[in-house]
Amino acid sequence: MDKVYEELDEVKAANEKLRIDYRNKTELLENLKKVQNEQLVEIREARLVNEKHGFEIEEKTREISELKLTNEDLRRCLREKDSVIKRVNDANDKLRANGEDKYREFEEEKRNMMSVLDEASEKNIDLEQKNNVYRAEIEGLKGLLAAAETKRIEAEKTVKGMKETRGRDDMVVKMEEEKSQVEEKLKWKTEQFKHLEEAYEKLKTLFKDSKKEWEEEKSRLFDEIYSLQTKLDSLTRISEDLQKKLQMCNGALTQEETRRKHLEIQVSEFKAKYEDAFAEYQDARTQLDDLAGKRDEEVAELRQTLSMKEAYFKEMKYENGKLEQENRELLGSLKELQEATIQGSGNSALSKLKNKFRNLENIHKNCSANLRSKEAEWSSQVEKMAEEINDSKLHLQIKEAALKEVELELENCRSSTAKMRLQYEEISIMFLVLSRTVSEAQSRLANVKEEQIKDEKREGKSYSLLMEQLDQKNAALAKAHLEIEEERERVACLLKRIEMLDLFEDQNIQMQKEVERYKEMVEESSRFQTQMKEKLKEAEDDYEEKLLQVCDALDNTNIDLVAEREKVVALTRQIESFGIVKEKNIVMEKEIQEYKEMLEESEKGRVLLEEQISQLESDSKENIRELCSKVDIAYAKLAEEVEKTASLVRKSESIDLNEEHRQRELENYKEMLEASTKSQLLLQEKVVEVENDSKRKLADVSEALEAANSELSDKTSEVYQIEFQLWVWKSIAKRLKAELEQNQNLRKRVEASLLEQVGVGEAMRQERNELMHKLKAISSARSSDSEKESLMRDKDEMLENLQREVDLLEQDSLRRELEDVVLAHIIAERELQNEREIFAGALQQKDQDLCEVKHELEGSLKYVSLLLEQKQNEVNMLHKAWEKLAATKILNAVETESKKMMIIELEREIYSLSEKLETTKLRAEMETKQRDLREVTTQMQEKLRTSEVEKTELVNEIASLSSEKQNLLSFISELEDGMLKLCDGDTKLMKTLERVTQCCDEFGKENNNGETIGSPRLAMKHEEDVVIEDRSPFRQLNH
Repeated sequence: MDKVYEELDEVKAANEKLRIDYRNKTELLENLKKVQNEQLVEIREARLVNEKHGFEIEEKTREISELKLTNEDLRRCLREKDSVIKRVNDANDKLRANGEDKYREFEEEKRNMMSVLDEASEKNIDLEQKNNVYRAEIEGLKGLLAAAETKRIEAEKTVKGMKETRGRDDMVVKMEEEKSQVEEKLKWKTEQFKHLEEAYEKLKTLFKDSKKEWEEEKSRLFDEIYSLQTKLDSLTRISEDLQKKLQMCNGALTQEETRRKHLEIQVSEFKAKYEDAFAEYQDARTQLDDLAGKRDEEVAELRQTLSMKEAYFKEMKYENGKLEQENRELLGSLKELQEATIQGSGNSALSKLKNKFRNLENIHKNCSANLRSKEAEWSSQVEKMAEEINDSKLHLQIKEAALKEVELELENCRSSTAKMRLQYEEISIMFLVLSRTVSEAQSRLANVKEEQIKDEKREGKSYSLLMEQLDQKNAALAKAHLEIEEERERVACLLKRIEMLDLFEDQNIQMQKEVERYKEMVEESSRFQTQMKEKLKEAEDDYEEKLLQVCDALDNTNIDLVAEREKVVALTRQIESFGIVKEKNIVMEKEIQEYKEMLEESEKGRVLLEEQISQLESDSKENIRELCSKVDIAYAKLAEEVEKTASLVRKSESIDLNEEHRQRELENYKEMLEASTKSQLLLQEKVVEVENDSKRKLADVSEALEAANSELSDKTSEVYQIEFQLWVWKSIAKRLKAELEQNQNLRKRVEASLLEQVGVGEAMRQERNELMHKLKAISSARSSDSEKESLMRDKDEMLENLQREVDLLEQDSLRRELEDVVLAHIIAERELQNEREIFAGALQQKDQDLCEVKHELEGSLKYVSLLLEQKQNEVNMLHKAWEKLAATKILNAVETESKKMMIIELEREIYSLSEKLETTKLRAEMETKQRDLREVTTQMQEKLRTSEVEKTELVNEIASLSSEKQNLLSFISELEDGMLKLCDGDTKLMKTLERVTQCCDEFGKENNNGETIGSPRLAMKHEEDVVIEDRSPFRQLNH
């Protein structure tokens, strides 16, 4: 019994140890629960952080996309500015070329004017020389008059003597006749002398006036040359300033390009970092997925262990039931023993109790073994859980470090993005400055162009003034020619008395040949002028025909555009009358904005949709307005393009009105868009019903788009044709300009030839004056009969000298003389030959010769005057023809300048059209990019939604796992309660066994004296020995 008590004590101690271990394990489980809850909280926080990082990364991607867009915009701006700079450079080069050409032209004009001034100065010198000669001639004439008076007095004296000696009557008659003749001659000479003085005074006044005019023109030309030089200097300075500014702009652009490259490198680095962070995020996510898989495996293992424990619990329940039954049987056996003790028959009950007690000991042995195995399992599981906790802690620390690094990178990215924004702001400021400088340069160029236009106008005015001055000078020259003709008439009276030699005939024949050659040259020049006039007329006719063709084509295009506008108005009215279905979404709306003819096909489907969409009519009206506004925008764009093509002929006033109308339409469209955005929120719920119908209509819309694109391509082809026609007109204008330059060169040559003719006429005038002096000397010598022979000799000598001088003059004037001078010389030479014959045949008949000479001189004077009048008329005709040519050339120049202006305006309008087409293309590209961005955003939103769904699923799984864990913990607590109950039952059984043993001991002591060999006492001892031998394993267990 002592051993039994000791063993029971040991069992109690073991149970207490087990309870302590169990409590420790429960505490460990609670700690593990807390740690697991903390890990779950940390995991949730990590997920939240990851989600935040994901959102930040998405925001950064959006910012990067925006930065890309801004970068592309900056590149486009740079390209546009490069193109603007190139255009400015081209314009500057053109201005330089034009300035150089104009400078050369001014230099040529300056040289021409200097040459004209030199010629004028030479003419002035010649006029002064002529004045001196005229003065000498007047003095000689005065001397001749004095000599003639003395001779007259002597003749009177001789006549008186002759009267005395001869018959007074005859002599008186003769002397009276001679006296009357001499008086007439004297009167004629005095009148001639008065006329010469008047002509001299007129020439003197004309010379003074011309000298003043030449000086004024000279000063004016010098002033104009100085002003032109100053303008050229200012233009060169402006061009140099523009070049410097352009160089500065190029330097700034290179710096900005380098900055842009650095920014691109930084963006690529940020992309790489973002990709690395995204890869790390994916790795962390994969690790989380692995941990979730491991957790699922652990949960499955725990479930298996729970199932095992449930089975074990069931077995324990079953064994507890068996033990309770055995206890009941023991209690029954105890009652039987008590009854047997009372009755004296308790041996069989004792044996049964001993057997049952042994069975209980065996069961206890198995329980202890099972408890040890379970303790080992629990300890191994606890160790595994601790290792897993440590691993998870390490993973969490690593992830926290990685998250800290990512946060640092994000901060760096934010700082870099801030720097990038600052740099972009700086770049934008630089671009604004550059744009301002470029605009200033353009304004300066415009001012320079305006100044050039003003200079050209001034030059035109100065050219017109010079032409007027030339006309005045031509008029003065005509007056001088008239005076020269008058002098020629006076000189012709004296030329009839000159005797010519036989050599004049050969020379006259040569002169005639040369005159014929000159006539042929003049005829060739007139033919060339007529051919040039015909070519100019043909070019003008071709130009007018082409202009008419262009006007007809433009009228046809205007008619087509009016028809298209009428169609557009009809369509807009139909659109206002009919309803249109709401688009699928914002992408469909933007596609419908570009589609121009979808409304015609939507009208067909309206009848089918009226029954199905009766509820959506109130909501669709607003959408109809939006679509109408968008279609109006599209048609407004078409109208803009059409008006741009038509504005090649129209004026700027209609363009301003159209622009105001467009601005109003745009404001209305903006208001409609604001209203449409409000209605879109209400209509998004009802879009699902309309998707099928909208898909059907997309095919029709695509066909309409293709038709619209074909129309646009046709219009662009028409624009290119117009550009080609403009190029053709430019080439024609260049050709006309070259022909005008040739005509101007011809005009200059003709003017030079006219000036040479004037010089030749002046030389002839000098020669005739010399001949007049000589003739006067001869006539004075003829008055006396005594000096006839000496006069004849002097006359022969004078004729020989005159012949030599005339030979020299003719040799010099063969190259320069015209038809009128040559014919006058020929006629004078023939008349001189006739006079020579008359002088040779009738020298003795002086009076008859003088009368004949008078008659011949009068006839020759009339003939010469007629010839001079004819030549003057021819000169006037030539002058008028030249004036007409000059007027036609001026008109042609004006027409060419107007055509140039028209061409420039057309080029500007074509350039504006091309720019607007480029803007439309850029808008289309921007819209496509916006669509792509929206598609990407929708994809990202779908991915976010899927990730959120997965997240909710994971949260639900975690919640289910936590609930299962709580269920497991409650089940373990129930198991613990059951074990405690079993231990209490065991203790109660042990107490009952102790009581039974005590009762048995007391019973044995009472019957100690009356036991035998076969008594139950010995059997009990024997059984006790067996029991002691069988109890040995308890000791091993306690150890």
